Amino acid sequence: MCARLLSGGERTMAREDRPNIRNRPPKAGQPTARRPDQAHPQGSDKPSSPSAPAIGICDPVAEYAEAIGKATQANWEIVSTAKAALWLLEGPGRIVVFTIASQLDANIVEGDTFRTVLDRIVVAVPALSETEARRYLAVGVGGVVDRASPPDVIAAVIEATATGYVALSVDLAYQLTKRLDVPPADVDQRCVEWLQKRVDGASVKKLADKYAYSTRDVYRRFSKFYAEIGATRTLDAIVILTRWGLIH
Repeated sequence: MCARLLSGGERTMAREDRPNIRNRPPKAGQPTARRPDQAHPQGSDKPSSPSAPAIGICDPVAEYAEAIGKATQANWEIVSTAKAALWLLEGPGRIVVFTIASQLDANIVEGDTFRTVLDRIVVAVPALSETEARRYLAVGVGGVVDRASPPDVIAAVIEATATGYVALSVDLAYQLTKRLDVPPADVDQRCVEWLQKRVDGASVKKLADKYAYSTRDVYRRFSKFYAEIGATRTLDAIVILTRWGLIH
C-alpha cells in the first residue's frame, strides 16, 4: 500500500486506497442530497419527469402563479418580467407564461425583448378577446389564453405550446378562422388614413414628420393595427382595407 509516514508515526492512505465515502448509503435519519435534475418541482410533492419542460410564470400575484405551476405537474418557478427573456435562453425546453397586466407588458411582448424566443411564450390576457388573440398570435407568441381560465386549462395551453401546437377555445378558434367581410367597429381610423397615404406614395418617414411621431412609433402602431385586422404586412393590410372599402 502506498503511504507516507507523518511525524507522529501515523500514516495516511493514498487517494486510491481511501474508501469511497460518496457511494456509502446514508445513515438512518440522515437527509440525502438531490442533484438538480432530481429536485421536486416547486409546490409539488412528486419528482418531475426529466422530459417535462421548465415553466416560468410572470404574474404579479404569487398565489395565481403557484396555482398554475402546480397544475402543470412540471418544474416551475416564478420569474420576474425583467429576467424572463434571459431565463428562457438558459434552457431549450423552457416555457414562460407572461401575464399582460399593463400596456408596458404588451409593449415588451411586441418589442425586441422576446424576439428570438416568442414561440416559447404563452401570453395570459385578462378578458381575452378575439382582437387581442389575433394581435398576439400575429406577433408570433407560442400560445395565448384568458388569464381567468382554470389552472388546468392554462396548463393544457402550456403543454400544447411546448409541443409546437396552439390550444384555443372552440369559440375563439371559430372567431379567428372565419373570414372578416366587414371592418370591426373599433378599427383604427388613423392607421386607415396612413395606409391611404402610403398607397398614394407617402413614406413612413413623411408620415412620422407630418403627424409628429417617431418613425419607430409609426411602425409599432402599424404592427399593432395589422395584428388587429389579421394582416402580417403592409400589402396584406392594404388588400383587407380595400376589400372593406376603407381605402382605394
